[in-house]
Amino acid sequence: DPSVPMKDSGVEWIGEIPEGWEVIGLTKCCDIISGTGFPVQYQGNINYEFPFYKVDDTNLLNNTVYMNDCNNTIKKEDINILKAKIAPKNSIVFPKIGAALLKNKRRILTKPSIFDNNMMALVPKRHNEKFLYYFLLVVDFAMITNPGPVPSLGDSNIRLVKAPLPPILEEDKIAEFLDKQTTQFDELIAKSQSQINFLQEKRQALITSAVTGKIDVRK
Repeated sequence: DPSVPMKDSGVEWIGEIPEGWEVIGLTKCCDIISGTGFPVQYQGNINYEFPFYKVDDTNLLNNTVYMNDCNNTIKKEDINILKAKIAPKNSIVFPKIGAALLKNKRRILTKPSIFDNNMMALVPKRHNEKFLYYFLLVVDFAMITNPGPVPSLGDSNIRLVKAPLPPILEEDKIAEFLDKQTTQFDELIAKSQSQINFLQEKRQALITSAVTGKIDVRK
């Protein structure tokens, strides 16, 4: 609504926000859960109750927004042995170290899960998890990482992030709007990628035919 009065958010990169919104520290609307070491002897099982995610799982085909698939699972008894924290459904997970951190991947858990110590999670407090997911997509963690040869994030870095939060009903509407709009873009991207793949295959077939003498190039 362009007629809504605006106010300065106090955060340079956010700029103005509607008067009914507030800006708060991200950790005031989310709890932080750190990952757990994943010893080799616990890896490789896929039939246990809890998913045990590694950073590579964010690259699985069915995990582009929601973490639906996993390569490892773990049972409750072993979770207790490892003293791991179980992240609840709708937590937002992401890499916290290395090159994967700089790719700014965010994923939403579909069930209570464990993840390794190269990841961390934000657990929304009474907020729409999809709205917070979309907000985190525009936060470049490269700007708040610890200095050094290997980029990394800790709790203290996350506490630096300020989030503009509307009333909960507006969060719901924004998340619903973005779901609908981004789905349309995703469909267009998929269609375009299919056309690109087809043209690349035709290009390769043309090169192969020419260099193996299967077409007449004298014309």
